Amino acid sequence: MKFRQKRKKQNDWGKIVDFCERTTLHGVRHLVDFNRHWTEILLWTIVVILLCVGSTLMIYNSWNRFNTNPTVISIQKDYRTWKTAFPAATVCFANKLDVKLAERLIKKNWPAATEEQLRYSMSFLYTVANAEYKSFNHFLLFRDDKRLDKLDLLKLATQVSINMTYDARVFDMKFKDLGFLRTLTEMGICYTFGGVLSQSYTQQTTNTQAANKNVKPPYCSFQNPLCYASIEDLPVNLSYYIHSAYEMPVSGSTGYKVQHNMERETTFRFLETVASKALRHLLPEQRRCRFVDEPLAKWRGVLGLAHYSHNTCIMECRRRVAYDYCQCSPHFLLKNDQYYQVCGVEGLACLARYFKTLMTIKSQGPPFNCDCLPNCEDVKFFLDKNTKREWTHPVPDNIRFRWAIEIYSKTRLKRDIIYGFEDLLVSCGGTAAFFLGCSLLTFIEIFYFFVAHLISYSWSEINKIKIFISRRIRWDD
Repeated sequence: MKFRQKRKKQNDWGKIVDFCERTTLHGVRHLVDFNRHWTEILLWTIVVILLCVGSTLMIYNSWNRFNTNPTVISIQKDYRTWKTAFPAATVCFANKLDVKLAERLIKKNWPAATEEQLRYSMSFLYTVANAEYKSFNHFLLFRDDKRLDKLDLLKLATQVSINMTYDARVFDMKFKDLGFLRTLTEMGICYTFGGVLSQSYTQQTTNTQAANKNVKPPYCSFQNPLCYASIEDLPVNLSYYIHSAYEMPVSGSTGYKVQHNMERETTFRFLETVASKALRHLLPEQRRCRFVDEPLAKWRGVLGLAHYSHNTCIMECRRRVAYDYCQCSPHFLLKNDQYYQVCGVEGLACLARYFKTLMTIKSQGPPFNCDCLPNCEDVKFFLDKNTKREWTHPVPDNIRFRWAIEIYSKTRLKRDIIYGFEDLLVSCGGTAAFFLGCSLLTFIEIFYFFVAHLISYSWSEINKIKIFISRRIRWDD
């Protein structure tokens, strides 16, 4: 028995020696050349180990670069052929409560209310209609009123909010009916003009709004320098936010106030970032950005969203943090019943204590690090001119604002791959050849040897088991 085991070991060792002598992996054959002095073998062993470690480290560095930093941002200057989506505008009224609608709702549901009860109800409706992150502390006055716990605050806010009325003029008459959509934002219920992404956050209330969905924004180009939109005959004082058509404003965004008997005109410069088609072959974690049609998986399944943007990621992150603190989500955000319970009055009063944390969520460390990737393709708008005009009687009372692009950028940024999978293969192959003098064929040889040896060993063991079983059966008989 011992003789057989010794013979088997010698046979296995002989196969390994034979492989080492024949392989194209340089230096290995010196390790099994027993005609050499043992010091030579030791020297060659150290050299081969060092070379293997060096090649492994360099290959790891190449792999790490491919996974973490395979892209580059370059500057383009062929501006005459570029087209840029006209910026969208989101309008948020300074006071969203329609007093007449509120009075009608109170009288309908509480016909015998006293004067004090009417003031209390009106104050509550004002707080609900104007709810946003900055106004959560106003709900502290109503948190002890248990009658308000079961109210649908979003439905209530919709019933008493001022409806948008306006007259619009756009540089391209094909988009004269673009219209405003009632949108759920971090500033409460607002209205967005010309937004594509905001259509996913739209609260439809009329057939007109439904008809305006899925409308693409107009495009501006160097050949068409007249690129503007003017909105007038607005109902009340407001703030408007200018942003990319494929983005949403968030709490803290720069707004421009417009009041009665006033017209504000803002013009913008822009910096556009585009991406090559090859960038889609990389994972978002590799390129460190997301395309607008790459929503997070849970957004598509739960929220029904088919788009992604950096700001909407921040919105969802704030919602998650709000839920972690107070186990509910603000009612003015897109509904998500599967994961988040909608806040009532008590929940909004709870969130008032964490206002600073919610606003600075981008700067928080774990566990509230949002890690929201930027958009691979985006347009950033920068204020160029901001002028306002005010007038008095006999000029008719009016609220107007206008935004435009007057100066076109002659440069833009482009994201592209500088270190792709082909570069990774070349780098790894070059490293292996430099350190070990091997090629892809060498690794196939090594794989073949070990697989063939494993199959041979397994087959011999199976035969041994068959022989043992047959002998056992014979012995039992």
